[in-house]
Amino acid sequence: MKETDLLLGRFADKHLQFFDSRQLTLYEAILSENDPEILGWIAGREDLPAKHNNDVSKLLLKFKFYE
Repeated sequence: MKETDLLLGRFADKHLQFFDSRQLTLYEAILSENDPEILGWIAGREDLPAKHNNDVSKLLLKFKFYE
Protein backbone atom coordinates (compact mmCIF):
# COMPACT_ATOMS: atom_id res chain seq x y z
CA MET A 1 0.00 0.00 0.00
CA LYS A 2 1.54 3.26 -1.11
CA GLU A 3 0.32 5.20 1.94
CA THR A 4 2.10 2.85 4.31
CA ASP A 5 5.29 3.04 2.24
CA LEU A 6 5.22 6.84 2.40
CA LEU A 7 4.64 6.92 6.14
CA LEU A 8 7.26 4.31 6.94
CA GLY A 9 9.71 5.97 4.57
CA ARG A 10 9.44 9.26 6.44
CA PHE A 11 9.90 7.46 9.73
CA ALA A 12 12.91 5.56 8.39
CA ASP A 13 14.50 8.72 6.99
CA LYS A 14 14.40 10.31 10.42
CA HIS A 15 15.19 7.38 12.72
CA LEU A 16 16.93 4.43 11.06
CA GLN A 17 20.36 6.03 11.10
CA PHE A 18 20.21 6.04 14.91
CA PHE A 19 18.94 2.47 15.39
CA ASP A 20 21.19 -0.24 16.75
CA SER A 21 21.03 -3.80 15.43
CA ARG A 22 18.33 -4.82 17.92
CA GLN A 23 16.12 -1.92 16.91
CA LEU A 24 16.67 -2.64 13.22
CA THR A 25 15.53 -6.21 13.81
CA LEU A 26 12.41 -4.95 15.58
CA TYR A 27 11.70 -2.54 12.72
CA GLU A 28 12.11 -5.32 10.17
CA ALA A 29 9.58 -7.37 12.13
CA ILE A 30 7.09 -4.52 11.84
CA LEU A 31 7.76 -4.29 8.10
CA SER A 32 6.99 -7.99 7.72
CA GLU A 33 3.38 -7.34 8.71
CA ASN A 34 0.64 -6.57 6.20
CA ASP A 35 0.27 -2.94 5.19
CA PRO A 36 -3.39 -2.62 6.28
CA GLU A 37 -2.47 -3.73 9.81
CA ILE A 38 0.47 -1.33 10.02
CA LEU A 39 -1.68 1.53 8.77
CA GLY A 40 -4.36 0.57 11.30
CA TRP A 41 -1.83 0.81 14.14
CA ILE A 42 -0.52 4.15 12.92
CA ALA A 43 -4.04 5.54 12.51
CA GLY A 44 -5.11 4.19 15.90
CA ARG A 45 -7.85 2.04 14.39
CA GLU A 46 -6.27 -1.21 15.52
CA ASP A 47 -4.43 -2.21 18.66
CA LEU A 48 -0.75 -2.94 18.39
CA PRO A 49 -0.13 -6.68 18.83
CA ALA A 50 1.75 -7.66 21.98
CA LYS A 51 4.61 -9.08 19.90
CA HIS A 52 5.32 -5.55 18.64
CA ASN A 53 5.09 -3.84 22.02
CA ASN A 54 8.62 -2.40 22.07
CA ASP A 55 10.53 0.86 21.87
CA VAL A 56 10.61 0.93 18.06
CA SER A 57 6.87 0.50 17.61
CA LYS A 58 6.19 3.06 20.34
CA LEU A 59 8.47 5.50 18.54
CA LEU A 60 6.64 4.75 15.29
CA LEU A 61 3.24 5.38 16.86
CA LYS A 62 4.40 8.68 18.37
CA PHE A 63 6.01 9.85 15.13
CA LYS A 64 4.44 12.97 13.61
CA PHE A 65 4.13 12.00 9.95
CA TYR A 66 2.67 15.33 8.90
CA GLU A 67 5.58 17.55 9.95
